[in-house]
Amino acid sequence: MILGLVLGYIFLMLGFTLFFDLNGIEGISDVEAAIVGATGVGSVVVGYVGWKGFMEFAY
Repeated sequence: MILGLVLGYIFLMLGFTLFFDLNGIEGISDVEAAIVGATGVGSVVVGYVGWKGFMEFAY
């Protein structure tokens, strides 16, 4: 769950910087940057669901 949140945040910020050309990486299209951002959002959601599931199980 923590790994999903951390990787999700990293992918989300990387996708954000790639989409708005704030990163030095050249040759990435807006669609590819959006896919990276969507992967980050998906990882954050999975991490959050894992966190909530663990809290339901633990208590």
